Amino acid sequence: MNSDGSTQRMWSHSAERALLHALGRLVVSEISADELLTRVVDTARELLAADRATLYVIDYARGELVSVAAHLPEMPSIRLAIGDGIAGHVARTGELVRADACDTNQHFEAGVDRATGYVTRSMIAVPV
Repeated sequence: MNSDGSTQRMWSHSAERALLHALGRLVVSEISADELLTRVVDTARELLAADRATLYVIDYARGELVSVAAHLPEMPSIRLAIGDGIAGHVARTGELVRADACDTNQHFEAGVDRATGYVTRSMIAVPV
């Protein structure tokens, strides 16, 4: 990376363009909404070289986040109260969170890790 950070910015723009291009192809294809969301999560996971990815929607009636597409073989879905965990914090504040070490992040809640046996080491959570 250059001292001005240009390589990182170039990669970010390239990855962003690739993601937007892939998502654009998905949106115009004739698939169900559930399949579209699953493919969006798959595409994001691949482009970010992540082990797992999850897309939540807000259930306003219950005040919860509900996973609608996820790489989560251990359980059918995740439900989090808005404000709980990193994803809940993002839902409440609208802020992007990048946690390079989840175990030291003040918002990280290890409940899903305990339920699945998976260890989350880092996370990026973005409001959509």
